[in-house]
Amino acid sequence: MSNDGDDDHHWHLRGYFDGLKNFIARLIPEGLTQDAEVVEQLSKLDETVKNDLVNAEKNPEIQWTARLRSDNSLSEDEQKFLKARKAHIREAFAKYVGVDVSEVHEDDIPVIAAAGSGGGFRAMIATSAYLAGADKSGLFDCLTYIAGVSGSCWGIAQYYTIANCSHSQLRAHYNTALNKSPGSHDSINDVLSTPDAVSLVLGGLTIKHMSKIGITAMDLYGAIITGHLLLPVPADEQGTNLNPEHFKLTNQRKWTDDGRQPLPIYTAVRHERPWKDWKDPDYPFTEGSDHTSAEHTEAQNSWFQWFEFNPYEIGCDELKAWQPSWSFGRHFDQRVSTDNIPEQSLSLEMGVWGSAPAGPLSSYLGTIQRNLPKGVITKEVNKMANNIAEHWGPQGVEVFEDHHPVHAANNPNPVFHFYPPPNPPGIHNSPRVHLIDAGMDNNLPLYPLAHPSREIDIILGFDSSSDVQKNSFFQRVEDFGKRKGYRWNSRGGQPPKPEVNTDGTQVSEPVIPTHPTAEYIWERFGHRYITVYDGVPINPPATKGGEPVIGKFNTPQATRPVTLLYIPLLPNKVDPEFDPCLAPFVGSYNLVYKPEEVEKLWNTTEANWRECEAKVKAAVTEVWLKKKEARLARK
Repeated sequence: MSNDGDDDHHWHLRGYFDGLKNFIARLIPEGLTQDAEVVEQLSKLDETVKNDLVNAEKNPEIQWTARLRSDNSLSEDEQKFLKARKAHIREAFAKYVGVDVSEVHEDDIPVIAAAGSGGGFRAMIATSAYLAGADKSGLFDCLTYIAGVSGSCWGIAQYYTIANCSHSQLRAHYNTALNKSPGSHDSINDVLSTPDAVSLVLGGLTIKHMSKIGITAMDLYGAIITGHLLLPVPADEQGTNLNPEHFKLTNQRKWTDDGRQPLPIYTAVRHERPWKDWKDPDYPFTEGSDHTSAEHTEAQNSWFQWFEFNPYEIGCDELKAWQPSWSFGRHFDQRVSTDNIPEQSLSLEMGVWGSAPAGPLSSYLGTIQRNLPKGVITKEVNKMANNIAEHWGPQGVEVFEDHHPVHAANNPNPVFHFYPPPNPPGIHNSPRVHLIDAGMDNNLPLYPLAHPSREIDIILGFDSSSDVQKNSFFQRVEDFGKRKGYRWNSRGGQPPKPEVNTDGTQVSEPVIPTHPTAEYIWERFGHRYITVYDGVPINPPATKGGEPVIGKFNTPQATRPVTLLYIPLLPNKVDPEFDPCLAPFVGSYNLVYKPEEVEKLWNTTEANWRECEAKVKAAVTEVWLKKKEARLARK
């Protein structure tokens, strides 16, 4: 990498480093910044980052030029993983379905994916508990993919980093790590007082700034959350140091290259608004833009594009663009990277995956103010909210739901100038891409699991959304099916659609008694712990050229049937007075859990798994036998 301009960068960043020091000073208790270790780390942050930019031993990727892959086949690395994973799980699958391993042909093993919903720390804990339950049943070792939305992404990331792919270790970590708010003085004190924490937590922000990419409140949010979640529990044999290996997504491939573990898939979405011309490289609208104008409020063709992150590649099938994961954060032009900065910190990516505050603000503003510390982030939120209130007036509150006053993280757009010039207005002519929490579109990561080239047979949908008792999932999966090319059939008949009042609002279900009995809980929820859906493609499998059918919004259409096992998080008779989605401490924006609260949620979730594991095994066995029968028929 060229050293040209290093001196200029040094002087350019002097003010930025002073700003970081002031930010830390406002965020943490007075006296911590007098800690010799922290002061020394802050004083050397610019030097540390500059060294990282040219340290090929620490960051070998700086020697590589990245090129976009522009088709929707699977990457070579993922294809190698699939081959290794099938070989690895053959014995485990035979044990799970109760047959001798000689009866299991690798080609017959169903490709099974687990999908965790959004829902903050509640979903993070519950998805982890569901996976732990699946492990006790012998099914986890048969999974090929684990995908998440928002809070589930945080749980999956911790499983592959600080928990060393151990469900029990992850459970213990939650018990110890979640009793302080990530943005609290105590938590930031704990993080920054550990060796090298300043460079690990703030270094990614600094590199991003050096790359001339504007830093937003959501970047700081990601850094704070990640530093908190990846700090080891005191009992960890590694002590209390943050592990540098945990801050690179590509390092998770050490668990997947040989097929030992399922492949993790993290998600985010981009709000595609075709009516909006690009005005500024950092902000989606020019100052003073009229958000209430017809071009905004009456636009019918806006939608969310799904992006996925895995240890091998990051990309979007609608754009047919995939970049090596180590290159995310680089600038691109005509499908080739134009700089060679190190891989973006996992902390910035975790901030994107869980960036619900960067979505429509009406649901999140109050929560941000309640849960994040006073200082830079809160001031940013308040400034934006006040600006909107001033310019939009009282009626503008309604418009909140369709716009993003809290700015999403800025990242270089990998499909910038995707084609030789001139590129049309829109994503291919935008120097920045703004990704937000995928829960803005669908609270389960069904989209990346429906990638035609993955040929997934079974999806376990672990839904820890706060609205699971409202029978709203079927409408969401129907909407997904219309976009992706599936017709969904529920075994046992279609679930009842939510009742609607005369004013259009949804009728609430009967309130659970204050002290429900185990019998009451079973009578009300016993038949709802699992619903089996058969997804049937509604389009021809492929064109004559072998390419899948492309639907509206450039969406590759489904080419094969899939079985969706929908598993909502519901009250359970093991703890009948606890509602795992409505109890006060499980709110989607609560960032503090006492150990007994972690255990209460974990135990109820595992009990829910036990209620449905027999039906799960029956569905898995059924798909296996169908694949076996089809293979034998081809002989």
